[in-house]
Amino acid sequence: ELNKELSRKLEVQTQRLELLTAQSMAIDNVSPEKQPDSHAVQERPPIADEGDEVVERVLGWIMKMFPGGPSKRRTSKLL
Repeated sequence: ELNKELSRKLEVQTQRLELLTAQSMAIDNVSPEKQPDSHAVQERPPIADEGDEVVERVLGWIMKMFPGGPSKRRTSKLL
């Protein structure tokens, strides 16, 4: 049951992140003459920060599901 709930939450967050990414790409693809000035980029929401938050949540869920932690062999490859 916990696994189903975590999977559902992960799917929701993934869809949300995909939407934000698509919106960001759409904003980036607007031609320069349509952008009034360089301030348009600064007005966008901080996509990277939200993505980091999602990653932290997902890692937390994974660590709860697998409390033993990663094997030593895998850890060295990830670093």
